[in-house]
Amino acid sequence: TAYFLTAVSLFLLLFLFFTAHEAYYGAFYKAGRVAFSEKRYSSAISAYKKAEPLWLKRRLFYDESVAYFKRYTETLDSLLLEQGIQLLFQATHENPFDAFIMDAYAKTAYENGKISATEAIVYYSEAISLDAKNNLAYYFHLLSAYVDEGDRKSFVAWEPHVLVLLERYSNQLRDNEHLTVLTDNPKYAFEIY
Repeated sequence: TAYFLTAVSLFLLLFLFFTAHEAYYGAFYKAGRVAFSEKRYSSAISAYKKAEPLWLKRRLFYDESVAYFKRYTETLDSLLLEQGIQLLFQATHENPFDAFIMDAYAKTAYENGKISATEAIVYYSEAISLDAKNNLAYYFHLLSAYVDEGDRKSFVAWEPHVLVLLERYSNQLRDNEHLTVLTDNPKYAFEIY
C-alpha cells in the first residue's frame, strides 16, 4: 500500500501543479478577453502574451491575433498585421480541428498576400472537410480562390456539390432551422448563387 499511496500522492501533486499553472496563466487570458471587450487592444495583447505559457491554449492565439488586427486598424502599423497573421498560423497548429481558424488564417493571409491562392485552397478545403455543413463562407472563399487562380476545372468540379448544399440550406433557411437566419450563411449563399 506504500507504493499506492506514493503514486496517489504524486498524482495529486502533479494535478495541483497543473491546476495552479493553468489558473495562473488563465487569469491573464481572461484579463486579455476583458481588455479586448473594452476595446483596450494594447492591454489585451499584453495580457494574451502573458497567457502564452498555458498548456491548454484553447483559442488563445486566435484571440490574440484578432487583438493585433484591431490594433492594426487603429495604427496601420504593418508589423501588427504581420504578427496577427503569424499568430493565426500558430492557431492552425494549436487547433488543427477548428475549421473556423483554418478559414480565418487562409482568408487573412491570402487577402494580405502572405500565401498564394493554391495555399489558401488547401486551408479552405481543410476547413470544409472539418465542418462541411455549418459555414457557407468556407465554400465561398474556396470558390473565390479557384476563380482568382483561374482554375475553372476545380471550380466546376465543386459546382454540383455546392448546389446540393445550397438546396439543403435553402430548405433550412425557409424553416429557420438552428436559427440559421442569424448567421452569415444567408449572405454567403446569396454570393455563391
